[in-house]
Amino acid sequence: MRYLQLFLLFLYLPLLSMAQEGWLAEWQGDLQAYNIEGATLTHRNDGVSGSASLFREYRLSPSYSWSFGFQFIDLPTSNNTFEYIPMYVEEGQYRYYYKVLPEPNNRGIQLIQETHEFVSGTWRKLSTQVLSRQLFSSALLVWNNLQVELHYDEKKGIQLQSFSPLTGFWQGDWMEIRQGSVIPRFTIKTKFTSQKKLGYSYLLPELINSSDAPVEVKIERFEPEDIGRITLFLSAPVIANNATVTCDGFAPTIMPGTTPNQLVVNLGVAFAPYTTYDFTISGLKDRSGRTFSLSFVVETQGEAPGSTSIPQGIYFTEVMSSPPTSGPLQSVKYIELYNNSGESLQLGHYHLLYGNTKYQLPATLLAQGAFAILYLESDPYPTRLATLVPMERFPPLSGSFVLSLVDANGAMWDKINYSSRLFGEGEYKSGASVERVTYHPDSWRRSNHPNGGTPGAHTTLQPFKTVEKGHVVINELLLSPSTTGEKYIELYNNSSRSINLADLYLTYSNKEESPLATSWLLVRDEYILHPQHYVVLSPFPEALSRLYPQNDPATFVERVDFPALSPTYSEIALHAHASGMAVDEVVYRRQWLGEQSSDRTGYSLERISPKYDGSQRPSWRRAKENGIEKGTGGTPGVKNSVDGLSPPDQSIHHPLEWPTDPILTYEQIEPMLQSFAPFATLSLYSLTGDVLMSAEGAAIQSLLQMIKMGVAPLPTMLVIVDLQFNDPEQEPAVIHYRHTWAHIK
Repeated sequence: MRYLQLFLLFLYLPLLSMAQEGWLAEWQGDLQAYNIEGATLTHRNDGVSGSASLFREYRLSPSYSWSFGFQFIDLPTSNNTFEYIPMYVEEGQYRYYYKVLPEPNNRGIQLIQETHEFVSGTWRKLSTQVLSRQLFSSALLVWNNLQVELHYDEKKGIQLQSFSPLTGFWQGDWMEIRQGSVIPRFTIKTKFTSQKKLGYSYLLPELINSSDAPVEVKIERFEPEDIGRITLFLSAPVIANNATVTCDGFAPTIMPGTTPNQLVVNLGVAFAPYTTYDFTISGLKDRSGRTFSLSFVVETQGEAPGSTSIPQGIYFTEVMSSPPTSGPLQSVKYIELYNNSGESLQLGHYHLLYGNTKYQLPATLLAQGAFAILYLESDPYPTRLATLVPMERFPPLSGSFVLSLVDANGAMWDKINYSSRLFGEGEYKSGASVERVTYHPDSWRRSNHPNGGTPGAHTTLQPFKTVEKGHVVINELLLSPSTTGEKYIELYNNSSRSINLADLYLTYSNKEESPLATSWLLVRDEYILHPQHYVVLSPFPEALSRLYPQNDPATFVERVDFPALSPTYSEIALHAHASGMAVDEVVYRRQWLGEQSSDRTGYSLERISPKYDGSQRPSWRRAKENGIEKGTGGTPGVKNSVDGLSPPDQSIHHPLEWPTDPILTYEQIEPMLQSFAPFATLSLYSLTGDVLMSAEGAAIQSLLQMIKMGVAPLPTMLVIVDLQFNDPEQEPAVIHYRHTWAHIK
């Protein structure tokens, strides 16, 4: 996409330095119950239920801060829970423990003071007092990625702070603590069941030096994306619940980023080339409660969308996490870097951040314009074409993960959010690497090289091209053949330009209105479908040539892995890889072939015209009997036998009437947008009521589709969809649809 040249208005402000030297010892306690990898604590997969604890002593100081977090796939429960205890105070025969733990219904987090008394040689709990509490409106999503800071000051007391990408930065009040002897020992207690405990990951506390000096919040850097989204990296956390963003002529929105020091601004539209955008964020608050504003400027240039050139810098260009089981790359995981910084780089000045675990790169000089291949030194080297960088410690590259390249100053140079989705819809999710195809926007594809990857070489893959809605249609379906090999799907190029079928994929669901669909590639290699031409996908083209000898066999393409479409009912759609948008959508019902069983077997269902809605019954007819065998009919690769017939009077093409009920259902959205788009407005809200995005008219359907596909410029989150149609000449004048959708990237 377009290259964005960025101009920062602010100077860099260093963050508070970490003070890990404040710890006096390593973690002690029930170490046999846990796995500790870097800063992450998990339970061992040993089939044991129960409880365990760890503790670590530190050097007492007038003020301290601890940073820790939680990554849970389930809500905490009474049998799967935790206590983080940074200290306790002894005062005579009493002890006062200060604990961070889940709120009683597990839908929030709280800081409590727990009082114990020494009686008859035993410490007994007397009472519990809640000092600070934060409740979550979407608790499960918050517990998925919750970061917590706890601050202690011998004069002010103790303060709880938290952050999640869903709730943003939250700050509790300073609470007084008891006067007495502070015992500097940090204890972690967990309670767990044998099965569920594997779904709870804890981030060990980092000890941070606190300072009373005021900290001015500045923008350290920002990263615009061509779609109109900008991620701001700040020098300190901010509270943005009441913040507003202005940019002349636009209505930007603001939301939390993925860390407390990040904010995300959405312009609401894609950036235009050769344009300057002046942004001002007002109403921000720092930790002290001071209100302030920030400003920044984005200037765009005019690089063509989908650029495959590598921008200046050092980048991840290929990742092999699921290697092939045979061949030269058998069982070898690797990471490929490319240096396009303009000069040689010392890799020893960088490290990989795999989740929260740091992997230092060896001291290796990487020349300008050269590839580096990082791999585990005990594995065979993947190639001789690049600078080889064997590593004694190498990230496991397992499942979904976030991989970052960070320099010695803590600056992030590149990041990849790795998951199976990078391979592409319908692609095999293993046995090959993923290669970076574009940088503006960032996109990846499964390697198509016979070896499974191209370590040390530039990718030959190209970005997918956009295919507009209606340009390719599903024109004919034979799903109830006399024999299995005679099944087929016929596609028709309804546009005036040639289209590569590799730019499309098919989805299908064999249940009505099912939210889950299976993806399938139309072709494994490139196939150019020319304007007004047909292609027929079949598991056994020879059977079609035998049944329909008069048809052109050149239009038949063998697909042995033909999709498991139900011969009774199936919802089928064509999608563009480039956008995920639906290019065509159809419904197949066996009953549409005829009332009798003899009417249904051996005959295809033909579309009357490519312009008719393929999801509706009036758009389809059974093919006429024309096969070489009696009781068969279809027109694979040629004009349909029913082409040109008019739909009956109850046709779906009659104008849709304005509803009398002001509240719309989900099923009414698409037909309403088709008939009344000029009267429609769409607003997307967070669960806290913040406006995220908006659209009007014809742009609404695309935005809704992006939310369904998880490709909208939003993080994974719950979104309130508010769609309104307003026509003063109708009664009721305003009708609306309002519901909560999940956007899952």
